[in-house]
Amino acid sequence: MMNKKMIPLMLLAGLMSAPASAQDEAPARYASLSSLNWQLEGNFAEGSGIRLVLGQQLSDYLSMELHGGMGGDDNVTLMTTGPTPVAVNGELGLDQLVGGYVRASYPVNDRVSLYGLLGYTRVKAEFEGDANFTAGSTPLNRDSFSESESGHSYGGGIEFDVFSSLMDGRLRLTADYMLYLDKSGSEFEARSVGVKLEF
Repeated sequence: MMNKKMIPLMLLAGLMSAPASAQDEAPARYASLSSLNWQLEGNFAEGSGIRLVLGQQLSDYLSMELHGGMGGDDNVTLMTTGPTPVAVNGELGLDQLVGGYVRASYPVNDRVSLYGLLGYTRVKAEFEGDANFTAGSTPLNRDSFSESESGHSYGGGIEFDVFSSLMDGRLRLTADYMLYLDKSGSEFEARSVGVKLEF
């Protein structure tokens, strides 16, 4: 007859081994590299950069992600401040994008899943005026500068298992839309397509 003390020990051993086997089936970490096709305030400025995502799975349906992006610029015209505003032509580019997010996933089937993202982002943009630009005969004192803005972010995307024969099925294709900043005068959105590797 089995000792009653053995039963709790066996149950405890079973519970401890369950997360390990689940972890083998679903990798705990992932990284993705994608395009970052961004827009600032609608059509005011737009560009194409790159984005790196690092993720940690908390469960089959919930993850934490870090996003980092940079690159891309557009020709814009800004107005100087002062007694007499002057139009300044130059390039506005994305210097840095950094943020942290919670990701909730929903598997549609074995090959396709949908996901939503909610978090917080800091965006830094840099403006550089045209070389030797002058207002009349007066050189501008501030022909380049950078501005940062932070705020809540949200978005969603879709993930495809189209590389099932490669990397043991750990390589996937992703596409998403993010509203990184949703503020009046600082709306910053991006569309991204990339590849995700689980490890």
